[in-house]
Amino acid sequence: MKELKKRVLVFSISLIIALIFWRLYVFFIYGNNDISLLRATTELTIHHFHYGIVFVIIASLIFLFYKINNYSTSLMGFGLGTILDEFIPSLFLNTIRKEELTIYYQSLNWTIILFLSIIIITIIFYFVKKNRLKLA
Repeated sequence: MKELKKRVLVFSISLIIALIFWRLYVFFIYGNNDISLLRATTELTIHHFHYGIVFVIIASLIFLFYKINNYSTSLMGFGLGTILDEFIPSLFLNTIRKEELTIYYQSLNWTIILFLSIIIITIIFYFVKKNRLKLA
């Protein structure tokens, strides 16, 4: 049970690290409405949401075909955190970059609520599993 508790903690911390990383990255790198080199050269609307999907896919493959350990758990947490950081803002995004960033900055409160909800749900599942094991 200690291993499961450790994985829940690693997952939750990685989720929060992703939120902090991407918020700071976008604030400091794209605060003046710049467009990334990848976005400029490919002309695709690439957001860190897409990177998060890649992280989650990699972590899922590790879970399925390798093993669940701190590395795969933290990768899954960071990937999901990367996706969730843009989940609420993407509901309100416009095609004008300045407005996209304005919405992104204004969505911090809702994004924090989403992150805390995921962590609370994870903790609830932890305690449900812990109690089931005690009953068995």
